Order: sequence, then C-alpha cells, then structure tokens
Amino acid sequence: MQRNGRNDHVLFEDRFGGLCQPVATRSHQIESVRMLQGQDEIARQALVEKCGAPTAPGARDHHAIIADFRATVVLTGKRCATTIADQSGYKRHFVPAGRAEPEVRRHMSTATHAGGWKNQMNRALQSLCHSLSSRMMNDPLVLIDRRALARNRARAKAGGVELFLHETAVAEIKERLGEVNRQFKAPLIVTAFPEIWRDVAAGARIISDENVLDAPPAGFDLVIHGMAMHWVNDPVGQLIQCQRALQPDGLFLAAFPGGRTLHELRACLAEAESLLSGGLSPRVLPMGEIRDLGALLMRAGFALPVADSLTVNASYKDLFHLVQDLRAMGETNALSARQRCFARRSLFAEAARQMSSAFPAEDGRIKTTFELMFLTGWAPHPSQQKPLKPGSAISRLADALGATDGLSPPPKLS
Repeated sequence: MQRNGRNDHVLFEDRFGGLCQPVATRSHQIESVRMLQGQDEIARQALVEKCGAPTAPGARDHHAIIADFRATVVLTGKRCATTIADQSGYKRHFVPAGRAEPEVRRHMSTATHAGGWKNQMNRALQSLCHSLSSRMMNDPLVLIDRRALARNRARAKAGGVELFLHETAVAEIKERLGEVNRQFKAPLIVTAFPEIWRDVAAGARIISDENVLDAPPAGFDLVIHGMAMHWVNDPVGQLIQCQRALQPDGLFLAAFPGGRTLHELRACLAEAESLLSGGLSPRVLPMGEIRDLGALLMRAGFALPVADSLTVNASYKDLFHLVQDLRAMGETNALSARQRCFARRSLFAEAARQMSSAFPAEDGRIKTTFELMFLTGWAPHPSQQKPLKPGSAISRLADALGATDGLSPPPKLS
C-alpha cells in the first residue's frame, strides 16, 4: 500500500491485470501497488472477503489461497476482486494479481515448509521435555515399564498363576526365619502375590512393590521382599526404603530371581534374532550377580549383610511350554526398551530349534535354570557384633588349628 498525493506516482492494476495510471478523480486515495510484502510487514490478522463477479465470459471460479504461518498471510486471486482489511471498520479494495502468481506460490511454498519445520521442532521438543520430566521427576532409572508389568501380572492372576518358584522361595524364607532366635511382632511383606506370601509371618502387613513403598519409617521389626526385587527400577532405592522401614536391629529378607536365571533362553533368543534380523532387542530381564547384590546391601546401610543363592533346575517339553509357564508366573517381558510390535513366528521357531539342540534334557525335553537370590541384612544397632581391629588378636590361628606354618626358627648367632 502506498499513500501519495500525486497521481503520477501511484500505480495500480486495472480489473483484468496490467499497470496503469489512476484517474484524476482517485487522487489522494490509498490504492494497491503490490499484494506481496515481506512476511514481517503483513498484519497478524486479516479479514478476507470475496466480492464481485467475473466480467469476462468463461472466467474461472473465484478463489483465494491463504497460508497462515503465525504472522504471515499470503493472498492471491484469479480473475476476481478481493477485499482485505486489518480492522472491521476499515476496508479497501484490491484488484486482480494474476501476474504475481509465481511469486505468491514461491512465498506460500516457503511458508508451508517453514510451518512443517516448526511443527516437527515443536513435536520433538514436547517429546524431549516429556521424556526428561519422566526420567528426572518420576523414575530415576526407567528400566521397567510398570504398566506392562501390571498387565502381565493381572493376566497371570486371571488365567491361573504358576507359583512353583514362589513356593520354593517361601520355604527358604521360612527356614531362615526359623534359625533366628526372635519373635517378630510387626512384620511387613512386600510382594505382588499376597495369596502365597501371607502365611510366611503371622499378622504381617502386605504392600505392593511400587517404586515408593507405602511403609512408615521405623514401623516394623521384620521386612520380607518376596519375588519382586528384580522388577524394581531402582534396587538401591528400594533397599534403602526397606532399611528405613525397619526398627533398630530389625531383620530384612529378600528373595528374587537373579544370576543365571533363564540364561539358556537368553542365549537362544539372541542367537536366533541376530541370525534372522542381524540385530538384537531386549527380551530377557537383566539379572543381578550375587557379588553385586551383596554390595548393594552395604550401600543401602544394612549391617551384617549376607547374600546367597539357590539353583532350581527345571525341564520343559519345548521353548513354547517354557514361555507359557513364564506367562503364568507374570514374568514375561516388561522392559521399557522392548519392541512394541509382534515378533515373527520364525524367530521363536529358530530359538526353539537352537534350544533343543544346545540344552537337551531327558526324553527330548529342554532344561532351564532358575537361580533364586536371597539377601539378609539387619538395621544397624549398637548391640550388634562388630569386627575387631587388625592386630588385636591374642593367639595365632596356626596354634588354634594345631598346624605349623612351615617356617624354621631363625638360627642362633654365636
């Protein structure tokens, strides 16, 4: 738009295109010189109206193309008149801009690409912010998908739970409690299957194995973590919460799979997937080693830490019966990094073939290993025994064992 009082300096297009001088009666008026301006010069809001009718026979239908990229509005029309105004009470008429169509299309293409880039950047930023907030505020280490784990457990309970591993763990925990010369009056059990762990300690309170335990500080003299520690995103944090829930000189016991559990299934699935697709995806939960688990007890602040294991050997008809049993236990894949699409049938067929040839058992079956880890620790108390300082012994170990150290006495000097 250009405002000028001299007619010879104001150019505009006539109704059918082409530049011409305005008539004398249009002096001191605001007329259109160009429809295209810089994107930073166009009004943020525009009111577009169609008016008039084609005067030439056979003219094409009127249309206006508008591309809105926040502060950018690009307008064009073919053989028609268009009205534009930035305010409702201030309207001016624009004439056809048919000769400017290539430039209009170029500007519209730029705006469209810029809009696509902006949308992609916004989506990426939103995804990154959601991921960061999830990792930093909700879960410090997002290894386990808790929603998928809850679905797996609900499906197992609805279809009939297979609890032979839980039964073995319960028997071992009861044996360890029988060796402790103490009566526990306020026990706490952390488990996802309370129906089998309820009888371990009389009058025990049972809570779920959430990331944040529903347990008051120093409220219990016995805490039992039953077959759930391996599905925790933050094992150290879970142990610290259990230690805080104990009274001074309280006992902590935990049982869960670890070590070499399902190492046969892990190896065969990895071999089959690398053979068929040339890559690997997480399908079996990582298992903690016994040395690392003992160190976690000391890191959590437990006194007199002990870690031991029990190996359970089982045999199945084939890999598919093993997977069916794992599904009945609620122990199928719930890793956050797992593939969210269905695996090919050929993957499990190849894994079953490799497992039958690499880990055979009697009668054409396959063997599988389950290693149960047991952690024992005490809440610190001054009455607990403590190691002696180095060099404080009053007798030699060789004398106590009646053995010689193999050293001859030094020769006497004359």
